[in-house]
Amino acid sequence: MSSSKHLSLDETNGVVALCGDSTTDDMDDSSMAQSNLLSIMWCGTAGLGGHLLGTDEENVVFLKYLVYNVQKNQTIAEFQYTVRPPPPQSCNNSNGDSSIDLCNAPIQLSETCRRDFELTEDRIRSTGQPLEFVLKDMEEKLRSITYCLDNKLAYSNHHNHHNHQNNISNNNEKALAIINSSNNNNINKPILITDGQLHLRQVLHPKAAFNNLELPETYNKFFDLRKEFRDLYNREEVSSVPEMANFLDINTEEHDNLGTRATRSMARIIARMIHDGHTFQGPEQILVKLEPGVVSKGEEVDNGCVVRARGLPWMSSDTAIAKFFRGLNVAKGGVALCMSSQGRRNGEALIRFLCSEHRDMALRRHKHHMGGRYIEVYKATGEDFISVAGGNNNEANQ
Repeated sequence: MSSSKHLSLDETNGVVALCGDSTTDDMDDSSMAQSNLLSIMWCGTAGLGGHLLGTDEENVVFLKYLVYNVQKNQTIAEFQYTVRPPPPQSCNNSNGDSSIDLCNAPIQLSETCRRDFELTEDRIRSTGQPLEFVLKDMEEKLRSITYCLDNKLAYSNHHNHHNHQNNISNNNEKALAIINSSNNNNINKPILITDGQLHLRQVLHPKAAFNNLELPETYNKFFDLRKEFRDLYNREEVSSVPEMANFLDINTEEHDNLGTRATRSMARIIARMIHDGHTFQGPEQILVKLEPGVVSKGEEVDNGCVVRARGLPWMSSDTAIAKFFRGLNVAKGGVALCMSSQGRRNGEALIRFLCSEHRDMALRRHKHHMGGRYIEVYKATGEDFISVAGGNNNEANQ
């Protein structure tokens, strides 16, 4: 199986036109119970990147999506967004109106951000769109793409071409009109795939929660390319897209924009993995609601799955604390509020996660903010959690 594709970036519209053709052997659906469409996503913030992505609480300023057809083993479309951060909460007026001073809200980009995504503060102010708008726009595009494919219609992410391209654009608009008029929520949209856990679990979900923005359900499940890669090739650990590409002897894309370079390289890696027999099935779930649960004193809790949060507002509820850790999967009944000797909440809580990986990511939220307060996050033990959640709260006084 071979794949050949040439793409060109339209810097004005922030989208990419397919300029070549890709031919591969069609895959047999009967032997491949997997997702037919993948949406390769790359998220960039105004601050740190790499393994430190999300640790500094910086706002999202860049989003890149590449939609990939697994059956045809080819790229369908690419979309790129510059995201304008919301103004600081201190800029809100007494009525909670966050629209004031939106164009003049302070924006400060790290040198890493400037280099990786070719962004400037002025460009973000002039061309950036609010995150809520970007997510809604991308949802409409994904729904339209899926409808067109399901109904054997051509899709294009350009709307400024003539002749037959106008017909394709009409397909896009017709698809969206039908979807909206029928309120069809059963459209099988592409499943997200990211390079590791951080883009979704440590950036998009916590930032959305902090700004009281509800993410579309699309963002509640995803494939982690690194994990899929490790499972297929029996690798103990991989830490980057270039590392995966180098292992497979695949040439990485050359582009000044990290998001474009990474997503196109990920598409090549996915193509190779499919060729080598991999199927993308059983995506990870991101639990966004805290489920109630009963914890018994005799229950065993893994020491590697528990943290202690300090500095919480004293009236914080278990759901508010779970919201602080949004993006990470908290176990049922996994938030235990600590009480003082007088029976009052003392601003501490024990939080139990479903796995140690999520506990480790929770520790990286040390001194992140809940409103105007920063919250300290430390390791704790299973016994600590049981002593509070199981009814014996003496340790909270120590």
